[in-house]
Amino acid sequence: MAGEYGNCRLMSIALVDLGEARAQPADRRQAAYVAAILIVCCLFTVPLIALPLGVSYPIFAIVIALSIAAIAITAVGLWAQAQVTHSLPLAVLALGYALTALSMLPYMLFWRGLWPRLSDWISADPQTSSWLYVEWHTIFICSTLGYFIVRKQQADAPPRSALSFEKLQRRLVWIGVVIIVLTVPPLIWIDGLPALSINGRSTALYSAIVNALSLGALVSIGIAYWMNRFSTLLNLWLSFACLAMIADMTLTRYSRPFATGWYASQVCTVVAATVVLFVLLFQTANIYGQLAATAERLRNESLTDVLTGLVNRRGFDQRFAEVLRECARERRPVSLLMIDVDHFKSYNDTFGHQAGDKCLRVIAMILQHNVGRVRDLVARVGGEEMAVIIPEVDLPGAMIVADRMRAAVQAAAVAPGAGAVHPFVTISIGVIATRDPGATPAGDLIAAADSALYRAKAAGRNRVSE
Repeated sequence: MAGEYGNCRLMSIALVDLGEARAQPADRRQAAYVAAILIVCCLFTVPLIALPLGVSYPIFAIVIALSIAAIAITAVGLWAQAQVTHSLPLAVLALGYALTALSMLPYMLFWRGLWPRLSDWISADPQTSSWLYVEWHTIFICSTLGYFIVRKQQADAPPRSALSFEKLQRRLVWIGVVIIVLTVPPLIWIDGLPALSINGRSTALYSAIVNALSLGALVSIGIAYWMNRFSTLLNLWLSFACLAMIADMTLTRYSRPFATGWYASQVCTVVAATVVLFVLLFQTANIYGQLAATAERLRNESLTDVLTGLVNRRGFDQRFAEVLRECARERRPVSLLMIDVDHFKSYNDTFGHQAGDKCLRVIAMILQHNVGRVRDLVARVGGEEMAVIIPEVDLPGAMIVADRMRAAVQAAAVAPGAGAVHPFVTISIGVIATRDPGATPAGDLIAAADSALYRAKAAGRNRVSE
């Protein structure tokens, strides 16, 4: 049962919808600082927006390739998370990111002057790259709008089964295929596309399109704020990506290729493409950290006795085997104490189980306080039976420790149960030691310690026997 509970706790950490991951005040402050820096940098660029900085096709290719890679990886991460959490909003956003990456690829291939032979061979229209630029910006902004709208609609929707969600995902994939097939090939092969750019300068049509897309991005930001005031990480940083997209389109609109404004727009493209990816990566790292911490906590809980806080039988067996191996390598002795609370059944019958539990906790604390070193281990291996592992100590030293524990329990003066021989609760201890830990199996050593414990009880209890 504990194992099942542990698995549920691990799953509850792993199954985190990024759209529901809470943004802390520090996250919102950080996003506000970054947004302010972006806006200030763009404003500083305005006086120099038309200043030529030199032609560099490799910079353009690197920027777009990096953006495509970041957006594609983000799409895969969002899609995987959508599958795990059955989140339709994440699936919609993942599809939008995937379509953006797919439409950016031909945009890079047909961008003016980058690969002129390819354009000549396919006979692409001179305006193809400009329209592909508009397309991938449109897809990106529409996907954010779609995400926010679906997220709002699905807020109170019942959870979907895996089968129904798979069907939804297949439909989304087919919708994406149709969008790409109906938009990209026509933009490549149709001649006489309306002009968006003439000699590097934007036309009135392009300006109108940019205005419409910027308005769509602003609406996305407004919806994100209206939904929960940027209280989730994805809403917060997706809104920032929309802001970077607005800056990208605006700078491109008022500058020419390879001018200061154009290079600044490329930076905005990279920022918009990578911001959600960084959020995904940080969230993944956070999940792994939580899983590691939870796994360690569950491991400790599985090896700990709930009542006394001592190591339980499983932990005792593991630690005893480890100590035997370590001391065998170093040729050092190992001692083992088996301890039993005298007449504990009578104590329970007289005072009740709650008092019995308290008695065991008191004895466990006394034993723990009377071990000599951190390496020594006290464990509860049965109902009222406990054990102490003392590495690197021979039999005389172990007998001293055992008698100290016995005397400390007697001095605690815990009232005995009916029929007890001694005036206070006492313990009996069996002690064994081996100078060759590798020669005797752990089970035989435990059996020998049990036999010594039996002799101590047979001799009248409240004593130590070897």
